[in-house]
Amino acid sequence: MSRMYLIRKAIGSNPIVKATIKKIYMRIKKKKLRKSALLEIEKAIVIAMEKKDLAQYCCIKKWLAENYSEYNLIEMSAETITYAENEFMDFLKKHDDKENIIFFQSGYCTQDLGGAHDYIHKLVVKSVRNVPIVMLPQTIMYKNKNREIQARKVYEQNNHVMLMCRDKVSYQMAQSIFSKNRLELYPDIVTSLIGTMKIASRENRKGILICCRNDIERFYSDD
Repeated sequence: MSRMYLIRKAIGSNPIVKATIKKIYMRIKKKKLRKSALLEIEKAIVIAMEKKDLAQYCCIKKWLAENYSEYNLIEMSAETITYAENEFMDFLKKHDDKENIIFFQSGYCTQDLGGAHDYIHKLVVKSVRNVPIVMLPQTIMYKNKNREIQARKVYEQNNHVMLMCRDKVSYQMAQSIFSKNRLELYPDIVTSLIGTMKIASRENRKGILICCRNDIERFYSDD
């Protein structure tokens, strides 16, 4: 940890700085983010991730192109919805038509461990009644029972939701929480890359590479 970082952290935690400079900075930052989000809403075409080489993003784009090529794809980032919620909802309600389809990105998004996705999912599910909603392969985990009940109550009011579960544990949880919705056991969408890349023959492979994730889904320690 650098000395400069420690100095900035100490300054930022000062009560006077928090009440003045930091407060003004956060207000300006929020205003700037909202302005950016509104521009995205007006364009109605937003790139969800800046890095196009992310496996989830690439596989979703490929999957949609192969299965829904007759549709025009409009992307909305979570940040856009967060900072321009009212405008986004106005846009969404104007397109509450059964001819459209809403896809939620795959991942660890149906959970109460942090992030805006669970809130956004419920916001959309309870606000549209005609559009089919497809939740691409999800890991499901609610640690707070009240949050779990809240999610169940929202989802059970909409019979146009199909929830894909990317593992058997999530599928079993979904059967308990989202029993009134259509559920499918479907592997992580990144597995669609299996068999599509050339790899070295067994004779030419050397050494062992172990990739350990370092986030909330981490199960094993480095040891």
